[in-house]
Amino acid sequence: MEIWKNKAYLRQKFPKISDTKVKEEIFVGPQIAQLFKDQYFSTELNSTEGRAWKSFENIFRNFVGKEKAENFCEIVQELISS
Repeated sequence: MEIWKNKAYLRQKFPKISDTKVKEEIFVGPQIAQLFKDQYFSTELNSTEGRAWKSFENIFRNFVGKEKAENFCEIVQELISS
């Protein structure tokens, strides 16, 4: 599923990533974290994509790393429903 249609922006933002990785939307933690901070990226998403992106960000921030969120069931349920 293509999350975002503006591949040119992603190529510009991450110039060292191969065209294949941009095409397939393959990014690693530091790149994903950069996109979370990117105001332009999130404003270009439609409402459905934006909701899914916010849910993904919530999962990323609350499950990646040593500490896990206590309300993990609600966080996962929101991701599934979005």
